[in-house]
Amino acid sequence: MSGESSKLPRRRNGKEQACEPCRKGKMRCDHTLPVCQNCRRRNIIDKCIYVEAPQTRPKSQRSNSRVVDQPQYKSYSQPVKISPSSYDSVYGPPVQDEAEEEATIFKPSSGFYGPTSFSAVFQDNENDLGPRIGSPIDQGPSQGPAENDRAEEQMSARTSLGVKVLNQLPNQATCDRLFELYATKAFDKSFHKPTIIFCHSSLWSVFGQAFRQPRKSKDLRDIAHLLSRNTMSVFRDTDEADVWFASLSGTSLRWEMMGMIFCALGNVLLAIPDDDPFWATQSGRRTHRREFATEMKECVDECVKLSNQMDNINVLMVSLLFKRNILESQCTGDTSMFYYRGELKPG
Repeated sequence: MSGESSKLPRRRNGKEQACEPCRKGKMRCDHTLPVCQNCRRRNIIDKCIYVEAPQTRPKSQRSNSRVVDQPQYKSYSQPVKISPSSYDSVYGPPVQDEAEEEATIFKPSSGFYGPTSFSAVFQDNENDLGPRIGSPIDQGPSQGPAENDRAEEQMSARTSLGVKVLNQLPNQATCDRLFELYATKAFDKSFHKPTIIFCHSSLWSVFGQAFRQPRKSKDLRDIAHLLSRNTMSVFRDTDEADVWFASLSGTSLRWEMMGMIFCALGNVLLAIPDDDPFWATQSGRRTHRREFATEMKECVDECVKLSNQMDNINVLMVSLLFKRNILESQCTGDTSMFYYRGELKPG
């Protein structure tokens, strides 16, 4: 056996070549002649053959021909001739040249390379994979009636929630007083302070009529629907001040900015002393500083939920989450489970 083993073909690195079943199965071959122990144990004695440097020829020697080198060893040391018709069943498809490889996107597997190989996993899950690039689904097919109805229901639910949030906005006199204090007294480095002030001013200049008392549900519903539509669009940053303000305010107002407005209101409310004359202008729960601020914080939570349902993560959303956590810690303290839990979840 030692004499025959010395005649085994060598790989390019000088090591002994494994038999074909062991090489394709990525198993350690013991190079035993005439049949290795792995093939004997797997009862595939007739397939235990050794081929000299398979698929390692230089590129200059590659061709499209299906004729291969004759194996030097087979079971019981008997030579074997392989016809082109039986080549695929033993070795897999022939080696392609460079031009042929570039012409194909998905090359067929050259054989089974073990249960953890990519080709095995792909073949097992081929039916569960998504469509290929360029398929009709990538071109944005028109939705069916069921999908359209579902989208409308989701938008209706968001709009209804938006109406409740907008209805909690204090009247213009209260908001102007609080934002006057915010502009002169508040310390805010989590977002561009002049942008928040400008968006608050544009909110009343554009939608002020709809927020007058008594507020009508239809007017608030139109505003909520507009904010949801704006939030669904991708927010694009810019270095131009006019373009920046226009993309966040007025008819381009988004739920993220609405949440920052509520955050500013809540932060200022917590800073007003209990004996300030401001509280005499309020009624109900809003005569108490902490309860008023908590109400604004709850509106911020709903704005986060409305923004998160649009599945858009941008600098506005990150800033809103940061400001919301600060307001939460001021209202309930840092030991609140809500403060540490976070709410950035799929809508």
